[in-house]
Amino acid sequence: TVAYALTTAPLFSTSSVPAGILDIEAAHDGQSDWRRVLAFCLEPGAAFSYDNPFKVVDNLSSDLKRMWATHFSGINNATKAAAFQVAVWELMVDGGSGLGTGNFKLTDLSSAVATQAAAYLNSAGWGNTLANLVRLQDSQRTQGDAQDLVIDVPTPATLSLLALGLLGLGAIRRRTVKA
Repeated sequence: TVAYALTTAPLFSTSSVPAGILDIEAAHDGQSDWRRVLAFCLEPGAAFSYDNPFKVVDNLSSDLKRMWATHFSGINNATKAAAFQVAVWELMVDGGSGLGTGNFKLTDLSSAVATQAAAYLNSAGWGNTLANLVRLQDSQRTQGDAQDLVIDVPTPATLSLLALGLLGLGAIRRRTVKA
């Protein structure tokens, strides 16, 4: 749980909320092909609805994409997941101006989450690679009342490499079975 103050309309608030990775299952347009998706929330203070349909929007900053590409794979515990969520909120609300300034302010700047979030937000450590992120926007939303999510979508090149790897594993398995 992280505590924050939000001083931007329409979600003026001071709150303590759970922060971290959302592990959800999603299907495209009511199809039965459900897939596991790891996501982060984009708006602090907005409610998340599991019932509403989402539309895909590509309007995320290159800073968020660079931070994600650099640090997402290293998230291996709850503190890092919460810190990454805080860093995402900071980039979305204030563009990374700082956890104690701007419209999004983390209340406890001495916590392990704050320290890790500040490390994630240090753009000097970011690489030049952009993650292939999309925003899942709640299509039933009214101004500020619904939660959008950010997810990483595999690129066609990544899928091609995965397919080649699986074919290679299949070929190795066939050779082992024949021998």
